Amino acid sequence: MRLLVIGNGFDIDLGLHTKYGDFVQSTHFEKIREFSQIPYSLASFMVDKIREDANWFDIEETIAEYVKYKIKSDKICNNGLDVDRRFLELLEQKFYEYVCEKVVDVDIQSWHTPIKDSFAKKIIEKHNKSKFFDRIYSFNCFDYQYLFFGGFENLFNVNYVHGSTDSFLFGISRKDCLDERFSFLVKANHPQYPIEVIANLLHDLEVADEIVIFGHSLNRIDMCYFKSFFEHFSHAKKTVVFVTKDQQSKISIINNISKYAIPFEMLVESGRVVFLLTDDFNNHRMSKDFKLLLGN
Repeated sequence: MRLLVIGNGFDIDLGLHTKYGDFVQSTHFEKIREFSQIPYSLASFMVDKIREDANWFDIEETIAEYVKYKIKSDKICNNGLDVDRRFLELLEQKFYEYVCEKVVDVDIQSWHTPIKDSFAKKIIEKHNKSKFFDRIYSFNCFDYQYLFFGGFENLFNVNYVHGSTDSFLFGISRKDCLDERFSFLVKANHPQYPIEVIANLLHDLEVADEIVIFGHSLNRIDMCYFKSFFEHFSHAKKTVVFVTKDQQSKISIINNISKYAIPFEMLVESGRVVFLLTDDFNNHRMSKDFKLLLGN
C-alpha cells in the first residue's frame, strides 16, 4: 500500500500563494483585522505576532501561545472568549476564501487554475496515469479539481484532514488547552472535525508499505497524527519519502521528528528513509530516488 500525504508545501510547489504570511497580508485578513482593536483578544495577540515576523508566522502555534499568555496574565472573561470564538470562525472562513482565490496566472479563457511545471505536478500526473497511490490525504483545503492540466480531473480520492473542500479547521491540541474555557480552540472539538478521515489516516500510516510526505513540516501541532507511526516504524520494513523544498526545510523536519516523536536516527535505522528536495528538481539535479518515484 502506498500513501501520499500532502501539506502546504505541496500547494506552494504547484505555484499557489498559500503561505500564512501571504494570507495575513491579504485583503481577506484585513476584513477581520478590526478584531485586533479589542485588548487582550486572540486577534490582537495574532496581529502583534504578525508585526514581529509575518514570513515565519504560524496560525496554530500562535493560538497555542495565546492560551499560555491568557492564563499567565489572568485576563480571561466570558465576553473575551465570545470575541475569540467569533474571530476564529471568521479566520477559518477568510482563509478558505483566500486559498480558493489564490492562483498563479489567471487564464481568462478558463475557469481552471493553470499551474507551473513542478515536481508536485509530476506526482499528480504520475498518479492519474497509473493510480500510483492507494490513498491521498491532504492537510490543505484547496480543491484540486480546479487545477487545470491533462487528466487532473481524475484525482477525486483526496481525503481532507483539516476539513472538506468548503471549510478549513484551525485549532490546538488537547495538550495545549491548559484551561477548559479554551476548549473551543481545540481542533478535535470542532463540529466539522473529520473523525473518520483521521481514523483512516492513522490506520493507513500503520499498514502502508510506502508513505510519501510532500510539503508537510511535521510541526508540533500536527505531530499527533504521525507520532504513533514514527514510534512503530521499526516493527515493519517501510519506506518513507519526505519531499521538501531545500536543505533548511529538511533539517527542520528532522528536528521536529526528533523533538516531538522519536530520535531521527532511530527512524533511519528502522527502515528506508529518503529526502527529495524540490529545489534539486527545479535545478535539474534529479537523483535516482526522484526517478524511482516518478517511474523514470
